[in-house]
Amino acid sequence: MTQLKKSKTLIYTLVLAFIVGLFSFSGAPVEAAAKKTKLKTVKCEESVGGARYYYNVTDLKVKKGGKKVKKIKVGTNKNDFKLRTSKYYYSSEKGKNNYKWKTTYDYNLYFLKAGTYTVTYNTYESGGYCSDSKGSYEKPGKIVKHTEKITVRAPGYGVKMCKLGSAIDSYSVSRKGFKTTSTEKYKPYLTSKKAKLTVTMYKGYKIKSIQASGYDSNGRYVTKTVKNKSKIDVSSYKSPGSHYAPSTRIEVTYKTPSGYTDSDTFYFYYGK
Repeated sequence: MTQLKKSKTLIYTLVLAFIVGLFSFSGAPVEAAAKKTKLKTVKCEESVGGARYYYNVTDLKVKKGGKKVKKIKVGTNKNDFKLRTSKYYYSSEKGKNNYKWKTTYDYNLYFLKAGTYTVTYNTYESGGYCSDSKGSYEKPGKIVKHTEKITVRAPGYGVKMCKLGSAIDSYSVSRKGFKTTSTEKYKPYLTSKKAKLTVTMYKGYKIKSIQASGYDSNGRYVTKTVKNKSKIDVSSYKSPGSHYAPSTRIEVTYKTPSGYTDSDTFYFYYGK
Protein backbone atom coordinates (compact mmCIF):
# COMPACT_ATOMS: atom_id res chain seq x y z
CA MET A 1 0.00 0.00 0.00
CA THR A 2 1.34 3.40 -0.97
CA GLN A 3 1.86 6.20 1.57
CA LEU A 4 -1.03 8.19 -0.01
CA LYS A 5 -3.50 5.29 0.33
CA LYS A 6 -2.39 4.76 3.94
CA SER A 7 -3.07 8.46 4.70
CA LYS A 8 -6.55 8.31 3.14
CA THR A 9 -7.42 5.15 5.08
CA LEU A 10 -6.31 6.78 8.33
CA ILE A 11 -8.42 9.90 7.63
CA TYR A 12 -11.55 7.82 6.85
CA THR A 13 -11.03 5.82 10.04
CA LEU A 14 -10.71 8.97 12.17
CA VAL A 15 -13.84 10.53 10.58
CA LEU A 16 -15.85 7.35 11.16
CA ALA A 17 -14.69 7.18 14.79
CA PHE A 18 -15.71 10.83 15.31
CA ILE A 19 -19.20 10.23 13.89
CA VAL A 20 -19.75 7.11 16.03
CA GLY A 21 -18.55 8.99 19.11
CA LEU A 22 -20.84 11.92 18.33
CA PHE A 23 -23.94 9.71 18.09
CA SER A 24 -22.94 7.81 21.21
CA PHE A 25 -22.68 11.08 23.14
CA SER A 26 -26.01 12.45 21.84
CA GLY A 27 -27.70 9.21 22.90
CA ALA A 28 -27.34 10.07 26.60
CA PRO A 29 -30.38 9.15 28.74
CA VAL A 30 -33.25 11.66 28.53
CA GLU A 31 -33.71 11.34 32.30
CA ALA A 32 -30.74 13.62 32.80
CA ALA A 33 -33.13 16.57 33.13
CA ALA A 34 -36.67 17.31 34.29
CA LYS A 35 -39.12 16.00 31.73
CA LYS A 36 -41.47 18.46 29.97
CA THR A 37 -45.00 17.29 29.23
CA LYS A 38 -47.76 19.13 27.34
CA LEU A 39 -51.39 18.19 27.94
CA LYS A 40 -54.28 18.50 25.50
CA THR A 41 -56.19 21.77 25.44
CA VAL A 42 -59.16 21.78 27.83
CA LYS A 43 -62.36 23.61 26.83
CA CYS A 44 -64.26 25.44 29.62
CA GLU A 45 -67.17 27.83 30.05
CA GLU A 46 -67.59 30.75 32.42
CA SER A 47 -70.06 33.58 32.88
CA VAL A 48 -69.09 37.24 32.86
CA GLY A 49 -68.03 38.15 36.38
CA GLY A 50 -67.18 34.54 37.17
CA ALA A 51 -63.80 33.43 38.49
CA ARG A 52 -61.41 30.55 37.96
CA TYR A 53 -58.87 29.51 40.57
CA TYR A 54 -55.36 28.21 39.95
CA TYR A 55 -53.26 26.86 42.81
CA ASN A 56 -49.51 26.16 42.88
CA VAL A 57 -48.82 27.14 39.28
CA THR A 58 -46.12 29.08 37.44
CA ASP A 59 -45.86 31.06 34.22
CA LEU A 60 -49.59 31.76 34.05
CA LYS A 61 -50.54 33.76 30.93
CA VAL A 62 -53.96 34.94 29.81
CA LYS A 63 -54.71 36.09 26.26
CA LYS A 64 -57.80 37.24 24.39
CA GLY A 65 -57.48 37.66 20.65
CA GLY A 66 -53.71 37.42 20.93
CA LYS A 67 -53.50 40.23 23.51
CA LYS A 68 -52.45 39.78 27.14
CA VAL A 69 -55.09 40.21 29.82
CA LYS A 70 -54.46 41.51 33.33
CA LYS A 71 -54.42 38.76 35.98
CA ILE A 72 -54.80 38.92 39.74
CA LYS A 73 -52.33 37.07 41.98
CA VAL A 74 -53.92 36.27 45.33
CA GLY A 75 -51.20 34.30 47.08
CA THR A 76 -47.64 33.06 46.89
CA ASN A 77 -46.23 29.71 47.95
CA LYS A 78 -42.43 29.83 48.14
CA ASN A 79 -40.38 26.65 47.97
CA ASP A 80 -43.55 24.79 47.27
CA PHE A 81 -42.04 22.10 45.08
CA LYS A 82 -38.70 20.32 45.10
CA LEU A 83 -38.07 19.51 41.44
CA ARG A 84 -35.46 16.81 40.93
CA THR A 85 -33.42 17.48 37.80
CA SER A 86 -31.61 14.15 37.41
CA LYS A 87 -31.87 10.46 38.23
CA TYR A 88 -30.75 9.72 41.79
CA TYR A 89 -29.84 6.30 43.28
CA TYR A 90 -30.29 6.17 47.05
CA SER A 91 -27.20 3.99 47.39
CA SER A 92 -24.99 6.76 46.01
CA GLU A 93 -24.24 10.39 46.82
CA LYS A 94 -24.03 11.18 43.11
CA GLY A 95 -26.90 13.39 42.02
CA LYS A 96 -28.31 13.72 45.53
CA ASN A 97 -28.36 17.48 45.36
CA ASN A 98 -29.53 17.72 41.76
CA TYR A 99 -32.80 19.50 42.40
CA LYS A 100 -34.30 22.98 42.35
CA TRP A 101 -36.76 24.65 44.68
CA LYS A 102 -39.59 26.07 42.56
CA THR A 103 -41.73 29.00 43.65
CA THR A 104 -45.39 28.59 42.76
CA TYR A 105 -48.34 30.97 42.90
CA ASP A 106 -52.10 31.03 43.45
CA TYR A 107 -54.27 33.04 41.08
CA ASN A 108 -57.85 34.26 41.01
CA LEU A 109 -58.95 35.14 37.47
CA TYR A 110 -62.07 37.26 37.01
CA PHE A 111 -63.59 37.58 33.56
CA LEU A 112 -65.46 40.87 33.20
CA LYS A 113 -65.99 40.76 29.43
CA ALA A 114 -67.49 38.11 27.17
CA GLY A 115 -65.24 36.41 24.61
CA THR A 116 -62.81 33.55 24.15
CA TYR A 117 -59.70 33.44 26.35
CA THR A 118 -56.62 31.23 26.24
CA VAL A 119 -54.97 30.45 29.58
CA THR A 120 -51.62 28.67 29.82
CA TYR A 121 -49.69 27.70 32.94
CA ASN A 122 -47.19 25.14 34.25
CA THR A 123 -47.30 22.74 37.20
CA TYR A 124 -44.62 20.49 38.68
CA GLU A 125 -44.91 16.78 39.38
CA SER A 126 -42.69 14.20 41.02
CA GLY A 127 -41.03 11.78 38.61
CA GLY A 128 -41.79 8.81 40.83
CA TYR A 129 -39.70 6.00 42.28
CA CYS A 130 -38.28 2.91 40.53
CA SER A 131 -35.66 0.22 40.95
CA ASP A 132 -33.34 -1.81 38.72
CA SER A 133 -30.25 -3.98 39.10
CA LYS A 134 -28.35 -1.03 40.60
CA GLY A 135 -30.97 -0.40 43.29
CA SER A 136 -33.82 2.01 44.06
CA TYR A 137 -33.79 5.43 42.51
CA GLU A 138 -35.82 8.60 42.08
CA LYS A 139 -36.69 9.77 38.59
CA PRO A 140 -36.42 13.41 37.47
CA GLY A 141 -39.51 15.53 38.07
CA LYS A 142 -41.94 16.71 35.42
CA ILE A 143 -42.82 20.17 34.17
CA VAL A 144 -46.40 19.93 32.90
CA LYS A 145 -47.80 22.59 30.56
CA HIS A 146 -51.56 23.21 30.66
CA THR A 147 -53.70 25.06 28.12
CA GLU A 148 -57.33 26.08 28.61
CA LYS A 149 -59.64 27.63 26.03
CA ILE A 150 -62.34 29.44 28.01
CA THR A 151 -65.56 30.72 26.48
CA VAL A 152 -66.86 33.55 28.66
CA ARG A 153 -70.53 34.18 27.94
CA ALA A 154 -72.82 37.04 28.78
CA PRO A 155 -74.88 36.52 31.96
CA GLY A 156 -77.69 34.00 31.62
CA TYR A 157 -77.71 30.43 30.43
CA GLY A 158 -79.84 28.78 27.74
CA VAL A 159 -83.46 29.90 27.43
CA LYS A 160 -84.15 33.50 28.42
CA MET A 161 -87.92 33.36 27.93
CA CYS A 162 -90.53 30.73 27.09
CA LYS A 163 -93.99 32.08 26.31
CA LEU A 164 -97.13 30.12 25.44
CA GLY A 165 -99.98 32.47 24.57
CA SER A 166 -100.53 34.71 27.59
CA ALA A 167 -98.51 32.39 29.87
CA ILE A 168 -94.85 33.23 30.41
CA ASP A 169 -91.78 31.90 32.21
CA SER A 170 -88.75 34.18 31.92
CA TYR A 171 -85.56 34.97 33.76
CA SER A 172 -83.29 37.78 32.64
CA VAL A 173 -79.98 38.68 34.18
CA SER A 174 -77.49 41.47 33.53
CA ARG A 175 -74.11 42.24 35.00
CA LYS A 176 -71.96 45.33 35.30
CA GLY A 177 -68.55 44.66 36.79
CA PHE A 178 -69.18 42.49 39.83
CA LYS A 179 -72.84 43.54 40.26
CA THR A 180 -75.60 41.22 39.00
CA THR A 181 -79.21 42.27 38.43
CA SER A 182 -81.92 39.69 37.70
CA THR A 183 -85.64 39.88 36.83
CA GLU A 184 -88.04 36.93 36.90
CA LYS A 185 -91.55 36.68 35.45
CA TYR A 186 -93.69 33.59 35.99
CA LYS A 187 -97.36 33.35 34.94
CA PRO A 188 -97.93 29.70 33.97
CA TYR A 189 -101.73 29.61 33.39
CA LEU A 190 -103.65 30.06 30.12
CA THR A 191 -107.18 29.34 28.96
CA SER A 192 -106.66 28.85 25.22
CA LYS A 193 -106.54 25.36 23.67
CA LYS A 194 -104.22 26.70 20.96
CA ALA A 195 -101.50 29.27 21.59
CA LYS A 196 -98.39 30.72 19.98
CA LEU A 197 -95.10 29.37 21.37
CA THR A 198 -92.25 31.88 21.59
CA VAL A 199 -88.78 30.92 22.83
CA THR A 200 -86.02 33.51 23.29
CA MET A 201 -82.43 32.40 23.91
CA TYR A 202 -79.52 34.13 25.58
CA LYS A 203 -76.81 35.36 23.23
CA GLY A 204 -74.68 32.56 21.80
CA TYR A 205 -77.21 29.78 22.43
CA LYS A 206 -78.97 28.19 19.45
CA ILE A 207 -82.16 26.11 19.45
CA LYS A 208 -81.75 22.56 18.11
CA SER A 209 -85.28 21.29 18.74
CA ILE A 210 -88.48 21.95 20.73
CA GLN A 211 -90.87 19.27 21.98
CA ALA A 212 -94.36 19.79 23.42
CA SER A 213 -95.94 17.06 25.55
CA GLY A 214 -99.31 16.54 27.24
CA TYR A 215 -102.27 14.19 27.67
CA ASP A 216 -104.93 13.81 24.98
CA SER A 217 -108.63 12.98 25.30
CA ASN A 218 -107.82 9.25 25.39
CA GLY A 219 -105.51 9.60 28.38
CA ARG A 220 -102.38 9.05 26.29
CA TYR A 221 -99.24 11.10 26.86
CA VAL A 222 -98.32 12.56 23.47
CA THR A 223 -95.06 14.27 22.49
CA LYS A 224 -94.70 16.32 19.33
CA THR A 225 -91.82 18.23 17.79
CA VAL A 226 -92.88 21.84 17.25
CA LYS A 227 -91.41 25.02 15.81
CA ASN A 228 -90.57 28.25 17.55
CA LYS A 229 -93.08 31.08 16.96
CA SER A 230 -95.79 28.66 15.80
CA LYS A 231 -99.25 27.88 17.17
CA ILE A 232 -99.38 24.61 19.08
CA ASP A 233 -102.03 22.55 20.89
CA VAL A 234 -102.37 23.21 24.62
CA SER A 235 -103.21 20.13 26.66
CA SER A 236 -106.59 20.55 28.37
CA TYR A 237 -106.69 17.04 29.80
CA LYS A 238 -105.37 15.80 33.13
CA SER A 239 -103.30 12.69 33.54
CA PRO A 240 -105.51 9.74 34.60
CA GLY A 241 -106.37 9.99 38.31
CA SER A 242 -104.65 13.36 38.74
CA HIS A 243 -106.13 16.21 40.79
CA TYR A 244 -103.76 18.77 39.29
CA ALA A 245 -104.48 21.13 36.42
CA PRO A 246 -103.79 19.87 32.87
CA SER A 247 -100.24 20.73 31.86
CA THR A 248 -98.23 21.22 28.68
CA ARG A 249 -94.55 20.43 28.92
CA ILE A 250 -92.13 22.33 26.68
CA GLU A 251 -88.57 21.02 26.36
CA VAL A 252 -86.07 23.19 24.50
CA THR A 253 -82.84 21.51 23.40
CA TYR A 254 -80.06 23.88 22.40
CA LYS A 255 -76.39 24.22 21.57
CA THR A 256 -74.12 26.15 23.95
CA PRO A 257 -71.46 28.63 22.72
CA SER A 258 -68.74 26.01 23.23
CA GLY A 259 -70.62 23.35 21.25
CA TYR A 260 -72.22 21.28 24.01
CA THR A 261 -75.89 20.21 23.97
CA ASP A 262 -78.19 21.06 26.87
CA SER A 263 -81.93 21.52 27.49
CA ASP A 264 -84.43 23.51 29.58
CA THR A 265 -87.96 22.39 30.49
CA PHE A 266 -91.06 24.52 31.17
CA TYR A 267 -94.59 23.67 32.32
CA PHE A 268 -97.74 25.62 31.45
CA TYR A 269 -101.19 24.88 32.89
CA TYR A 270 -104.63 25.00 31.34
CA GLY A 271 -107.13 26.85 33.52
CA LYS A 272 -107.16 29.84 35.81
